[in-house]
Amino acid sequence: MGWRDRPSYIHLPGARRHFIDEVGRDFWGGILYGSTCHFLRGLRHSPNGGRLAGGARAARANAPRVAGSWAAFFGLWCAFENAAFHARRRDDPWNAVASCAAASAFVELRRGARVAARAGVAGAVFVSLIEGLSLVLHRLVAVKPAPAVEPPPPPAVEAVPAPPTPAVVEPVAEAVDVPAAAARPPARITISGY
Repeated sequence: MGWRDRPSYIHLPGARRHFIDEVGRDFWGGILYGSTCHFLRGLRHSPNGGRLAGGARAARANAPRVAGSWAAFFGLWCAFENAAFHARRRDDPWNAVASCAAASAFVELRRGARVAARAGVAGAVFVSLIEGLSLVLHRLVAVKPAPAVEPPPPPAVEAVPAPPTPAVVEPVAEAVDVPAAAARPPARITISGY
């Protein structure tokens, strides 16, 4: 148990922990993006014989700046999205659209109100396109439930006649010399139930 097992902020409530995770994840995303772009730019603009060193130098100099900018922007986005969720009490794509517009405008506010308004509209349009595409793809790819099929009715049970009871044989009396007229008829086999 310690810093290797879990983060030290695990005790924080969900929104704060989500905010910290989001900022950290986007910082690393900015590091990867900034390193790649500035390394390629350094390769391109360095003289022959020093291209790798120039690319590494450009990545090392500019990637932290890009990462910090990404972390700040997406941290603002997460904060505005949480505020929109708590204000509307609903979690839907409109929260993401409004929060991206607010974060884009807030980042560009130092350049003036007109630029901030344009950045807000551009951010809202961009995220609404992404959210709309996401909804369309979700509907296309979503697994549709199978139609409800009623189980077939059980087979009809036919009335099966009861098995016949075993035949009862009456014992035959011993043969005695009796005149034929008085002789008993032979024993009958009777089947009960018929």
